[in-house]
Amino acid sequence: MEGMRIGWIVAQGDILKKCREIRYYTTVCAPVLEQEISTLVHRHRDSVIRRNQEIVDVNFAILETWMSKRHSMFNWVKPQGGTVTFPKFKNAVNTDDFCKVLAEGYGILIPPGKYAFDTEGFIRIGYGRIRNFAEGLDVFESGLNEYFS
Repeated sequence: MEGMRIGWIVAQGDILKKCREIRYYTTVCAPVLEQEISTLVHRHRDSVIRRNQEIVDVNFAILETWMSKRHSMFNWVKPQGGTVTFPKFKNAVNTDDFCKVLAEGYGILIPPGKYAFDTEGFIRIGYGRIRNFAEGLDVFESGLNEYFS
């Protein structure tokens, strides 16, 4: 339920403490509608998890094939879980500029890594989307070709 900002964090105690402190200043509670939807999803969690896992499995296979063909461009550690990957460009790339080209020219929103973990040169790619993931990678490829040509 990460898109709704409903979920759990598993981490060491000091990290959890910092997350909790940030939460105190940013969120009182999730909106009522999101709480209701989350309750409904929780009641049907087995079917929701099964469906979501099928989507992630298909998309991960597509992503894995796509990344294997781009090993000269990215350093990539395969995710061991979740629905987001965090590849690093092998060459120096201004990811702000690159991601702006993708957004403005191709309609693809890929966040630069520096806004997630203060890591320039990385980008975040989510692969949990139900539709058009392979087509999105094709469009992403067009943006790569334009930016690096």
